[in-house]
Amino acid sequence: MVQVIPAVALSLLWKRLSATATIIGLLGGIAMVFLNHFVLHWPGYDGFWGLLVNFILVIALNGLFQNQAQRTLQNSKLFQQT
Repeated sequence: MVQVIPAVALSLLWKRLSATATIIGLLGGIAMVFLNHFVLHWPGYDGFWGLLVNFILVIALNGLFQNQAQRTLQNSKLFQQT
């Protein structure tokens, strides 16, 4: 449940946030939680490591999917005009 926080927080603060990067970050965060819990056993809360991976993936991959985010923003503006 906590893995949704980066998607909500960053989408409120960052208009050009790519949906694809957000989904990849969400899936990567969930995978990290399970990986840490069952395999890695790093100290601390498993969800923290998942959130860290989630934020890093979203921020790092957003540049790769910037064209998609730009199209989404333009489509949103078109719908607001009608």
